[in-house]
Amino acid sequence: MSSAIPSASSAPVAMSSSAPSTAPSAAVSTASSTSSSNEQGTAPQQDLPQCQRPVNRIYVTKKGQEEHFIVTQLNYGKTPLSDDMFAYQKNDKMYLPLQFLAEQLMLAVQVEMNELTATGWFIDPKHAIKLSQNVMQYLSHNHDCNADATTVFFDDWDLYLERDIIAQMFGLQLSFDSARQRFDLKEQASIPLSQLLARQQRYQLFNNQKKQGKLESKAVKNEYAQVGDLALHVDVGLRSQSIKGETRHSPDGFIQSRADILGHSSYLGYSWSEQGKNLNAYIEKNLQDSWVKHYRLGSVNGHSLSLVSSGNFGQGIVVSGGDNFDTDLRHIIVEGENEPDWDVELYRNNSLVSVQRVSSDGRYRFEEVPYFIGLNQYQLRFFGPNGESRVESFSKLLDPSLMEAGSFGVDMGMMQREQDELKQFYASANWAVSDNVTTGLALVQQEVAVDDWLLTPKLSVSLVSDASVLQASLAHNDSGSAMSLVAQGSGELLDWQAQWDSFDGFISWDNPDAQLKQAAGVNISGNLSDSHLSWSLGGQWREQLFGSDSSQLSATLSGQFQQFSLSNTVNYLISAQSELWSNRLSLSGRKDEWYLRSYLDMTLSPEVNLNQWVINASRSINDAANYQFELIYQPQALAPYAVRNTLSYFLDIGAVRLALENNSQGDWSAQLKWSSSLLYMPDENQWLMDRISYLSTGSVKIIAFQDDNNDGVKNPDEIAISGLTFSGHRDASKSTDDDGELLLTHLQTSRPHKLVLNDNSLPDPFLVPRDRALSIEAHPGNVQDIYFPVLFTAELEGEAYFDDDTPARGTLVTLTHKISKESHSARVEYDGIFMFAGLMPGEYELAINPRAPASTIIQDVSLKPGDYFSLAPFKL
Repeated sequence: MSSAIPSASSAPVAMSSSAPSTAPSAAVSTASSTSSSNEQGTAPQQDLPQCQRPVNRIYVTKKGQEEHFIVTQLNYGKTPLSDDMFAYQKNDKMYLPLQFLAEQLMLAVQVEMNELTATGWFIDPKHAIKLSQNVMQYLSHNHDCNADATTVFFDDWDLYLERDIIAQMFGLQLSFDSARQRFDLKEQASIPLSQLLARQQRYQLFNNQKKQGKLESKAVKNEYAQVGDLALHVDVGLRSQSIKGETRHSPDGFIQSRADILGHSSYLGYSWSEQGKNLNAYIEKNLQDSWVKHYRLGSVNGHSLSLVSSGNFGQGIVVSGGDNFDTDLRHIIVEGENEPDWDVELYRNNSLVSVQRVSSDGRYRFEEVPYFIGLNQYQLRFFGPNGESRVESFSKLLDPSLMEAGSFGVDMGMMQREQDELKQFYASANWAVSDNVTTGLALVQQEVAVDDWLLTPKLSVSLVSDASVLQASLAHNDSGSAMSLVAQGSGELLDWQAQWDSFDGFISWDNPDAQLKQAAGVNISGNLSDSHLSWSLGGQWREQLFGSDSSQLSATLSGQFQQFSLSNTVNYLISAQSELWSNRLSLSGRKDEWYLRSYLDMTLSPEVNLNQWVINASRSINDAANYQFELIYQPQALAPYAVRNTLSYFLDIGAVRLALENNSQGDWSAQLKWSSSLLYMPDENQWLMDRISYLSTGSVKIIAFQDDNNDGVKNPDEIAISGLTFSGHRDASKSTDDDGELLLTHLQTSRPHKLVLNDNSLPDPFLVPRDRALSIEAHPGNVQDIYFPVLFTAELEGEAYFDDDTPARGTLVTLTHKISKESHSARVEYDGIFMFAGLMPGEYELAINPRAPASTIIQDVSLKPGDYFSLAPFKL
């Protein structure tokens, strides 16, 4: 596919896999001053940047690796443009999405993902931009004359270019704040958003000239089925182990399932091993067009209520309704399900927060995760025992935009805590008094000991501005009272957070037996300019009812070095009994064919000791095998060294894993496991089996048909269309079958998945899809049917004559679609006839513009699929 873009360059062609031997060299040439212009007119040469020259730059394209994508903010001056711009970070370089920036800044650039090309212009159509056949051609608009070869990364949505190239191409001044994960674009004349109307006219001109080449995605929303499709993951095997010379054998395994039931999403996880059995199950539903927004029944994580209950896990029900509020501004909890023995790394704003190994019940849980004013970007990186890896990203925004005067939200729940089977009932309501002030009231009935209940009312007031947050909370019950103050601020150079809690005999789940009297904490964070490093300083102080006070200070430096994420934290802990300095160094990233992860814990004072050193290295041997090595060194343990070697062999339907572990005491264990994922579709009574999980991915079924009545629904008499292929999924060679159906599995669920029709797979050149691209929100447990209507184009013919019956030769005729506003134009020919071909069926407005504008003729026209419509002659 191609786009009609006003440019001196030719239409884009399919990109080859390597640069052609005849490609221009990476050099710059001198441009004449007469070609330089801006939106207000031609500028004198001395007012232009020093390097306004054509650039020819060789590049190669590479598929981006998921772990290198980060979610960032984009600001123009002080104006936020986006809170979810994906960028690509590798080897200390940032790569920005070209099409996304073009849409945000209304730039005349169009990316074609099928060919991995881009065409357009900047400021003036004579300043053409072209990326095709491994050469990018454009005019430099800043002082940078560099034309070195580069790499262009891509995903299913966009092309990612180096930040310096984007700045050079559009004359931008871009800075990156690593602590806030934010790109700041300086206001400047080349992107004059202050003159928005003028730029909108140019942008509309560009869109009109793209005509049929414009790629718009149809959003396909998530749907819950009454009876869904069963997604299963099975990990079963045998373990033999020898401890102190005693050898024993035991089976172990883990089964997970997801399926839609009566319009709800259900989950079940069951594990068994020598240590026991675990069951985790729930049903839940997210709603958009309802006052109730979410509820879950079964295994639940309670809402976090400061001073009283910090999001405990157990069995029960939780419900959220009304507008969304964050009742606890101190921190958040990140939890979820995955297969046991997977490692999970949690990052905030691209800095490592913590690492966990999924427990035997298939759950991971990060508590007291930092949550600051502004945009908080979180990323979960999962690493499996077979060498698998995947990434999930989400964000949480804390600023006044979250609330509107009069907003009202409610959280409620009842649960039995897993660790001790104590019970809790609670209801929390929040009301926005104004756009900056909210008040909250919570009632919590807690069983603090067996058959010992306390009713705790809790009041809170929050003030949120663009740069600061203040929250005050007060709780009281028969045991005593407690209060809390939380303050946050954000400046140009750093962010800060401070907290103080006071307890006067107050008993709750968060303060059992009233052990804590006071607690205070402070955290300051920022970034080092012109680097990918961020820093934070923190301190905590606690006063206990019984025992001594304790204080803790910490300093963290984290960031990116080449392809590695690094984090180093120094801690200082002091109490009446001890004074301790410690250090934790974490590293995660790729080196050549190896993915390396390492965690080093040391005591620095009063004595230097190495407490633990973990090294994990994984690599693919070939397409069918993976090797993973893990070394754990704990000098203070009875067995200081433990080594695990894992070899995995991959089949299409599953994976076999052999893990051998031994330690320096002579103990050993051997584990042989089979891992496989299954998908059962009851409507077809069909089972699918794969080694890639169906639980962490989604599936859809495309149903392509000839939509003769243009209603978007497949009727029994409408013909199925076979042979259609789509790009954007792992098996682009698959096509619709004789029933017009195409099952696509393993679609990502953390963000919408984009599928694009390959136009050359259409069986007839007069057939056009209603939507060439689909943006799909999929979820495991339901293979959603998606209708893909294809229509025959229509043709329209007419005649126009002047009053003296002479043909109205040269008269302009325009035809505009009433819904899409897509416009077509033609001229009356020498014989008085005008014609439009290849029209999408629908309702149009026809306008004939004679020499006298006051006599313009307008007529409504309705076109059906396959129509050849002839209009009555017009007299002008």
